[in-house]
Amino acid sequence: MREVKRIELNDKHIKLRIIILIALILSAIVAFSFFFINLFSKKSGLETIHVSSSYGDTICDNDYVFNYYLGKGENSPTEDYKIVVESYSKHLNYAYKSLSKYDEYADYNNLYYLNRHPNEKIKVSSFLYDSLKKIYDYDQYLLYLGPINSFYDTYNRSGNDGSNPKSESVKNIINEIINYYKNDVSIDFYDDFNIKLNVSNNYLNKLNELSIVDIIDFSYFKNAFILDYISLKLKQDNLTYGYISSNDGYYVNLDDTFDYKYFVFDNINGKLRSICNTVLKGNYNIVNYSNLTKLLSLYINPDDGMNYDSVKSLTSYSKTLSLVDIVLQTNDIYIKNVFKEDNIKINSIWLIDKTVYYNDSDLSIYDIYQTDDVKYNVERRDLNNDWKK
Repeated sequence: MREVKRIELNDKHIKLRIIILIALILSAIVAFSFFFINLFSKKSGLETIHVSSSYGDTICDNDYVFNYYLGKGENSPTEDYKIVVESYSKHLNYAYKSLSKYDEYADYNNLYYLNRHPNEKIKVSSFLYDSLKKIYDYDQYLLYLGPINSFYDTYNRSGNDGSNPKSESVKNIINEIINYYKNDVSIDFYDDFNIKLNVSNNYLNKLNELSIVDIIDFSYFKNAFILDYISLKLKQDNLTYGYISSNDGYYVNLDDTFDYKYFVFDNINGKLRSICNTVLKGNYNIVNYSNLTKLLSLYINPDDGMNYDSVKSLTSYSKTLSLVDIVLQTNDIYIKNVFKEDNIKINSIWLIDKTVYYNDSDLSIYDIYQTDDVKYNVERRDLNNDWKK
């Protein structure tokens, strides 16, 4: 039987092992700390900003692209990032929820709530109140397109391409809705952000018959209001080194020192292609109307409920006018069935057939699309008005 030897451990060896273990743990902590510091630290340069996860899933910022140049001011890039994300998230949260027609929020009464409480005096958010009032004072019928927009949404989901309906029965329903909203709807504006949406029982019964609840709708104005609000708040927070856009054609360049490269697109053989570009220098507000795929967005004429695009695309821009003001000055040009060049009273670029027109004497057009099969031309028109750029 083999003898078992017992070896006594030296206390010095135990202490050495403990010291080595502690050193390894400290090294690991330092390494992990360095890793996480680098993981969450930001470098100078353009960064795409998204809504903070602390605001939950109620806001989807996929409709917007916000690029900000970190480290351009007095703060470090990492400090910049935290400040910009918080400011952007907070203001988008408020504006988006206020104008939402899809969901109800406990914080305040929004468009969703207002549509479901007709003939009641309701206190809404100040942003919703001011936005409704601005359009109402200009042309109240632009607000009453909710039922027709809902109708077109259903119409498109049924496999239609977004063009105007040809069915007489469908046209009759649209005409009936127009007759109702021109006679049976109004909005009363009271003090302290109180609103009453007045709707006749006959119209409510008709909408119920059609399974429609959206009586009023900001339609293509919605993101113009939202981006105007966000850009104003970002500027008030001294966050001006960036630009923001929406997927339906609105752009705000916050930065005086940044040149915004703007592309004009056309549908060539079923594909969207850049046919030329230009550089807008400084803090421009830009509005682009286009319906090149017939499914991106619908511009409904409140006079007859039809979806028109008088030209392939129309881009209007200004340093002094807000996005909403630009839309109010130009939407009628685009949504009419006949395009009238003389009605354009603001710097613009528009596309007719294979020709790009523009009326800004300071503008230069670059990279004009030319192939053996497809060639585009560029022509400048005079801008005869008193508007300032």
